[in-house]
Amino acid sequence: MAESEPTSGTPRAVLLALAASFIAFGVAFLLAPQKLAAYADLSTTSRLGLVELRAFYGGIQIGLGVFLAVAAMRREWQLPGLLCALLSLLGVFGARIYALTAEGWPGALVLVFLAIELAGVVAAGFGLMKIKQSPGESGADEVAALSKAEKTLLMERTQPLERTVPLDLSKRGKG
Repeated sequence: MAESEPTSGTPRAVLLALAASFIAFGVAFLLAPQKLAAYADLSTTSRLGLVELRAFYGGIQIGLGVFLAVAAMRREWQLPGLLCALLSLLGVFGARIYALTAEGWPGALVLVFLAIELAGVVAAGFGLMKIKQSPGESGADEVAALSKAEKTLLMERTQPLERTVPLDLSKRGKG
């Protein structure tokens, strides 16, 4: 049974697409924060503001994108990778909705941002559904290919442990 066998299919494709999106967005903010900030009507009048845009919008997006790319290449990382993407994008989407209720309508560009985030949530959710539907992802194929001796060892490793401790009440209080 391969521990980190790469896989193909929908979960991998979704992770790679999300990884590319995060990395592209992050690199764009790293290299041209003023231009991108202008699209979103963010102020970049201070050096600290530019540093923060490059570091947070650039750095965290690149880091997340690289994680998703690595997760795409390892079967056992695909579920955590897709969950990470789904929850990250859902968090941003939810916070944006809250901000709209707290701050009011900032303009039509917010709809583009919401659409992008929602598309990522849907894609990650679709990838998660495909993991559950794919029999090879559960490890069943690998278990079926094991020899009888390997299956026996696997079963022995999964036996429940005895968790009770016998009490000898006759020795209580003696000592």
